[in-house]
Amino acid sequence: MIGNVVQGRLPMVSQLMEGLAPCGILAAIQANPEVMRLIFCMSHTGEKLDEDRFINLFKVNFSQEQQKKAKETDAYKVFSDYVGMVAHGGK
Repeated sequence: MIGNVVQGRLPMVSQLMEGLAPCGILAAIQANPEVMRLIFCMSHTGEKLDEDRFINLFKVNFSQEQQKKAKETDAYKVFSDYVGMVAHGGK
């Protein structure tokens, strides 16, 4: 049963990883697993990780070239909207 649940979510996880990679977020998660575990699993502190706190964890360095920057900005907006949607229970 657990295998079915995990396996059903693998495509979503893969897509999320693909989306996080160009922004450098995936590399930060992979390079700092213990730090990221504290960020993503805050239940031990009693604190909640709200969407603003989560978004502020990442410093975005947009490209100087306008066309590339526009694409990066669009991707960042999608990411931010996704975080907001998750924070509000998918609504």
